[in-house]
Amino acid sequence: NQNDSRFLRKFAVNENVFVMDEHKDAYFQQYVISKVHAVIGMRYHCNIFAAKMHIPFIAISYEEKMDGFLDIAGLSNYSVPVLDVSMKLLVQKFRQLEENYDTYQDHLREQTPKWREKAEEVFDALAKQLEKI
Repeated sequence: NQNDSRFLRKFAVNENVFVMDEHKDAYFQQYVISKVHAVIGMRYHCNIFAAKMHIPFIAISYEEKMDGFLDIAGLSNYSVPVLDVSMKLLVQKFRQLEENYDTYQDHLREQTPKWREKAEEVFDALAKQLEKI
């Protein structure tokens, strides 16, 4: 079972912690993320959506896919390996995010065309491979 919302709701200890309803589609999720100040995300797509919406984020990384994206995007310094998570480290990273908020947002805006171009290259390569079948 890939639905972890029940588990995540255990962490919604006050009004500042929000677990989105799992029945909301990706467009709704992106809309909500576009309205927040920042994201601390463990799931890959919430971090990708934050980047797409130019919302600064801290990624709690537990897989190579997230680390790879952060490396390509030049955002590895906004990552916390899951095994290193602590309140002290999260506060430190959030302060870093706050101190560099405008620069971080500008960086995300600058990266968006590059990510779009890379996605098109991947889809074009996939289409060429499918034509061969």
